[in-house]
Amino acid sequence: MAHFNIYHVKINEFHRVYENLIRALAGALTDLDHSCTVQQNAFAPEAINIVLGSTIFAARYHELANRLRGRPYIVYQLEPLDDTRGLLSEWPEYWELLKGAAAIWDYGPSSTAYLRSRGLRNLHQVPPGFHRSLDLFRSVPSPDIDVLFYGTLHPRRQRLIEALKAQGLVTVDLQGAFGEVLQRHIARAKVVLNIHAWEGLPPLETVRLSFLLANRVCVVSEQADHNPYGDGVAFGAYDDLVEICTRYARSTPDVREQVAEAGYVAIRRIDMTTILRDTITAMGPDSLAGLRSAETMRVDDSYYAQARPDMVLLVPQDARRVLDIGCGAGLVGAALKQRQMCHVTGIELFADAAMHANRVLDLAICGDAMQVLPSLPDQAYDCVLLLDVIEHVQDSAELLRRAAGKLTRDGTLLLSVPNVAHWSVIQGLLQGRWDYADQGILDRTHLRFFTLRSLHALLQETGLQVVRVSSTRIDGEPPGAVVEAVRRSTPAGYDVDANLKSYQFIFFCRRL
Repeated sequence: MAHFNIYHVKINEFHRVYENLIRALAGALTDLDHSCTVQQNAFAPEAINIVLGSTIFAARYHELANRLRGRPYIVYQLEPLDDTRGLLSEWPEYWELLKGAAAIWDYGPSSTAYLRSRGLRNLHQVPPGFHRSLDLFRSVPSPDIDVLFYGTLHPRRQRLIEALKAQGLVTVDLQGAFGEVLQRHIARAKVVLNIHAWEGLPPLETVRLSFLLANRVCVVSEQADHNPYGDGVAFGAYDDLVEICTRYARSTPDVREQVAEAGYVAIRRIDMTTILRDTITAMGPDSLAGLRSAETMRVDDSYYAQARPDMVLLVPQDARRVLDIGCGAGLVGAALKQRQMCHVTGIELFADAAMHANRVLDLAICGDAMQVLPSLPDQAYDCVLLLDVIEHVQDSAELLRRAAGKLTRDGTLLLSVPNVAHWSVIQGLLQGRWDYADQGILDRTHLRFFTLRSLHALLQETGLQVVRVSSTRIDGEPPGAVVEAVRRSTPAGYDVDANLKSYQFIFFCRRL
């Protein structure tokens, strides 16, 4: 099987528009027994790279075509294409990116036909479709929003929203909301409205609609170049959308539920796993082989490939879903999977390590944990691992809060953190030294330093209950002068020996 990397193109916070499509894409590739990493603005060596996201803007502002020159890549093309309308006519850099692609996966029939007319080859239509990972929420019993629109407010969209408000409908235009915030708003809406950005440029916004239909949402949409959803979307001309929205918003819930259920059935037929299987088969093994980069990959075994058998022993043996934040090359998760039946998801910042992890874990996501965690389900993991991680991040408290939110009701969080009060550090301070190193307590990549007391305070602040604490130790005893200096300066009740000799603290926590 092949290894894929989704090159998630980020320009600003709007890169999150593509999170749901990426979730479906990565899930479908995994279903097909391929491995898949996801990372932002980074090309993965030895992977088949799928470039997806704010590509048209990155083509100019990041000089993306030049960055990828000489490297094989697939562009997942998601822009409406036209010589006079839309963005293409003003963004020639995007055309260079498309021409440089080894293959193009295009989202709709109009843009696919346009690219063919311009002579591009190795072109495949890959419509955004259903994957079970998209099914995330349900509408609330008593929705308080009549009509919701989310997306960029082009003038023709703004005019329609103002007309809806003039009808007395509770209308919300939501800007810059993603993830759970967006989902909560959608769940509160009777109707979600889809409007084209440009008049006379009608490609269907399938990225948005596939997610809505997967969650049984009643959608009203402007007529488009095609309708793959039948009666599952209430389509109408631009001038009729106010009347259609008003009718559905003021109808009984069962009328809206009928449309929503038809949309769900329709999107289930557009199965992302089947689409990708057929696309990969059509491309053929030779074409796929040519999409792998000749660059090599290296993982520093001493840093990213630590098996940590001591940590494996502490993971509950009944944990069935495990989230390993900062998974490195995935050896801890691999050991868990050998010991017990479990599904392990890893998050790893560094691409080379993440690619190794994806070979041994069920899913490895390459990216910053603070950015990846919002895209993962809440209260879904029996055990969350944070092994030597929080000292590397700017906002340790926020990372712990987000990690705690991923735990099931009875889930456990396993945390290991270096002890800055270890005797070796104090000895250095007494000698006037604070020497950073490549590894260890004073690792030069550490942004935060912790003692036992400060860790207890941090965990209490972030909604975690400490069940028990243990520590690891290394060979060697603290010099008598260090022990005596600490004894003289510490308050009563401070366990000098335990604090000086603990090289690393290990916390076993639950949610409060």
